[in-house]
Amino acid sequence: MNYTKTIMSVIGGGIALFLAGWLIWGFLLMNIQAPYRTTVEGIAKPEPDILLIFISCIAAAGLLTLVFQRWAGIKTLITGAKAGAMIMVLYGIAADLAVVAEFNILEMPYIYINVIGYLIWGALGGAIIGWILGRGEA
Repeated sequence: MNYTKTIMSVIGGGIALFLAGWLIWGFLLMNIQAPYRTTVEGIAKPEPDILLIFISCIAAAGLLTLVFQRWAGIKTLITGAKAGAMIMVLYGIAADLAVVAEFNILEMPYIYINVIGYLIWGALGGAIIGWILGRGEA
């Protein structure tokens, strides 16, 4: 295993996921999803903790890098995008359904819209990770 590529993939993928998430959920889907979120005073922070969001993106990139490098052998932008989209859609559905099952803060249409976000998010992050893992190989 090439640890330099692993580290670069996690960092590059984490940055890509962070920026893509900011664009997807911070701009594109924010107003579309708003009617399907319950607003209870004190539940949401006035401003999200950006450092924690970035760390979560690094963790997601670590998951994708682990799967791509160790088990799937993914080393291209296109294959990374496809696999990243599939993995993150499944991840998103699992996480969102758990929230809906336990709390009264999201409605099901929120999840349907979120799946689109996870698809794009995973494809972009997966593409970067796949590209980095394949760099320098013939």
